Amino acid sequence: MCFILLDTTAFFAPKEISNDLAILMADIFPTGYFAAKNAWTLLSDQERQDPNLVVVVIGCGPVGLCAITAACEYFPTVYAIDSVEERLEQAKRHGGIPINLNTDPVSAIKKVTEGRGADAVMEIVGHADALQLA
Repeated sequence: MCFILLDTTAFFAPKEISNDLAILMADIFPTGYFAAKNAWTLLSDQERQDPNLVVVVIGCGPVGLCAITAACEYFPTVYAIDSVEERLEQAKRHGGIPINLNTDPVSAIKKVTEGRGADAVMEIVGHADALQLA
């Protein structure tokens, strides 16, 4: 195995947590967190001051839910897009405003942003169609 920057990116999991929780800390959560953090970091200082800042998360599976949770720490408004109603319900519980993929999400976002569109979009699905939507 090859570990890049091991001394700055790896640490021991606390002994008191289960393997199920540790995997969230080691895989699912960091992926969503870094998507949200990068979306925030790529904005200018001036853009970050906008109280109407909008981020969209495409995909509300486990990683998407982590991205939504993290994005809520940075962005005042987080929209969550998915085609599965149960996932949209989970997204809402995590702080996202759900939009069903089958209801023209681009128009919905443009409507709530007065035509501006999203300030940042996180494509979490990993499919060409989702990337095109982003």
